[in-house]
Amino acid sequence: MDRLLPPVASSTAEEIKAGKQHRPRLLKEVEELQERLRENRTALNLAEQRNLLSPLRPDRLTERSNQKLEEGLKQRDLEEEKLRLATELYQTFQKKFQEQAEKKSKEHRTQRQLILHETEALTVDLSRLRRGVKQAAPEIERRKGSW
Repeated sequence: MDRLLPPVASSTAEEIKAGKQHRPRLLKEVEELQERLRENRTALNLAEQRNLLSPLRPDRLTERSNQKLEEGLKQRDLEEEKLRLATELYQTFQKKFQEQAEKKSKEHRTQRQLILHETEALTVDLSRLRRGVKQAAPEIERRKGSW
């Protein structure tokens, strides 16, 4: 009975293996984005502290430094968005992978139940046939003797 089931189990194992191949890459991307975000936040915080600590003199606040600050803010926002999207992608991947695994598991259980039910039905039919043969055996022997 169990010899019929391995193809389902092996296809599930192949899907799990394929899913696990993408997982480390996605985790690495998320970690890299988190590290870059931390670096950008640190740089931005240092720049903001320098601006707060230094006296606000018009000659020191040039258009270029304001532009750099704006670029830093934009870069930080982009990094945060990348991190959010990477995390969302990873979560979506995990959800789909879990759904597929649950579906395969349910199919596997259903197949096992069907096989078990059919086996039980065949066993009942076989026992009925055996009883019928045992009951008919004396009649068959009697008829053989009369031929």
